[in-house]
Amino acid sequence: MSGLDVATALLQEAAAAMARAGDSKDIARILEGIKIVDDDLEDSPCEPAQTESKDESAEEQRLVKYGVPWRIAAILARSSSTGDTRAIQQARRWKSPDRAFLTLMGPEGTGKSVAAGYIVQSGPPLVGGRRDCHWVPCDPWGHRPWPHLPVWIRAASIARSMDAIPEEITHAQIVALDDLGDEPDSTHCRSRISELIAARDDLRARTVITTNLDAAAMANRYGRRFVDRLSRHGHIIRCEGGSLRK
Repeated sequence: MSGLDVATALLQEAAAAMARAGDSKDIARILEGIKIVDDDLEDSPCEPAQTESKDESAEEQRLVKYGVPWRIAAILARSSSTGDTRAIQQARRWKSPDRAFLTLMGPEGTGKSVAAGYIVQSGPPLVGGRRDCHWVPCDPWGHRPWPHLPVWIRAASIARSMDAIPEEITHAQIVALDDLGDEPDSTHCRSRISELIAARDDLRARTVITTNLDAAAMANRYGRRFVDRLSRHGHIIRCEGGSLRK
C-alpha cells in the first residue's frame, strides 16, 4: 500500500471519528490501547546536557539551515540555557532506533519546541559507533550515508502546500514537525499530514512532533489509526508544568 493510500485510509477514519466526537464513550473507545507516557522513557538513561565549548554563532547558523527558528537555535547554541524540562529530559532519553516517533504534547511554553530542536541538533542515535541510514545500501567504504539533512517544518506549512511532499522531507535524517494541529482543519490538510507520517513510518525514520492537542483531540481530528501509529511505533509524551515564556 502506498503512502497516499495509507493517508486516504487514515483520512476516512478521521472523518468517521470526527462524526463521533461528541460521544465520550466513542472517544474512550478511540483511545483504547493508546499509551500516553507520564513516566520517563525506558530507552536509555537521560544524557547530561551538552557542555562543550563551541562557536555559538556557527551553531545557530547550522540549525537555522535545517529550518529551526532563530529563537530556538539561539537557545540550543547556548546549551546551558535549554533548561531541564520534562520535554528535554525525554528527548535525551529517546535512543531506540525502532521507535520512529516522539510526540510531545502539552500546553504552550513547556519546552516542546526546544526539545524538538535538541533532537535535530543531536542527530540520529549511534548504532555500532556510527549514525548510519538503515534504508540505503552501503557505499564502497561500508557506510550508509543519509540522503538528506535534518529538517524542521511547521505543520501548517506542509499541510497547506498543494505540491508533492519533497523527498528532502520524507527521506530526511530527522524531521521535526512543529505545532501539529495549528494547520487548518480541512480534508486536504489532514491528508497531507497523514501522508507525511505514513511515509516516515514506512522508513522507520525518526520524527519528532510537537502539539498543543491532547490524544483525544488528535484522534478526533486525524483518526485513531493515526494516533495508534504514533504510540505503537514511538512514544507519546505528556509535557506539563508552568510556562517558560515570560
